[in-house]
Amino acid sequence: MKQAFTLIELIISIGIIVTIGSIIIIGQNDFNRSVKLQNLAHEIATLIRDTQSRAVNVDSSGSDDYFGYGLYLAPPTASGSDGLDEIVVFRNPPNNTSVQPSDYEYDAKYTTTEDTIIETMVLPPGFKIKRILSNEAVTSVCPFVNRQNDHPRTIAFARPEMTAMMTRNNATNRQFLWMALELYSESDPTQVRYVNINASGLIYTSSDLPSC
Repeated sequence: MKQAFTLIELIISIGIIVTIGSIIIIGQNDFNRSVKLQNLAHEIATLIRDTQSRAVNVDSSGSDDYFGYGLYLAPPTASGSDGLDEIVVFRNPPNNTSVQPSDYEYDAKYTTTEDTIIETMVLPPGFKIKRILSNEAVTSVCPFVNRQNDHPRTIAFARPEMTAMMTRNNATNRQFLWMALELYSESDPTQVRYVNINASGLIYTSSDLPSC
């Protein structure tokens, strides 16, 4: 005699297979989302490093070639969007070109009337910069600032220093010890990744904020 599976046994077996498959798929999706978030953080960090390198290695054959370069953290393109979804790279001219190039100073801010847009990085769908966090040197505190309730910010560099000039677009001489861009996935806001920029010019990605 040959004994076959009963209908109940078959249903239970299929249920177990479907459950295991679902767990594997969900875990794979979470893993893929985490990898994409890390890759995006590295892309943004690379963009900042490239901007830094462009500024310190700028052609110095003439005074007109001494430009600073920066990144403007622009407002969301979609109304009501929860987070920032693009970064603008701009060229920042000296405040006063009548002095010697060694005495050039830069305001490190982006203005449409003075600065030139070099490129714009648009974040992939489903990923945003939710907050811009910073530690202000004048107060030595770490205010956690929500981007939508705050002013646009810039990260700029100028020859010959590797240091980062970080400022709010509404404030003059605003100094930050560090700035951090908090990236997240809209499909899973619990997953976050930080791109950290130190005033000394160090740029790196991490799952944690810099120490205050």
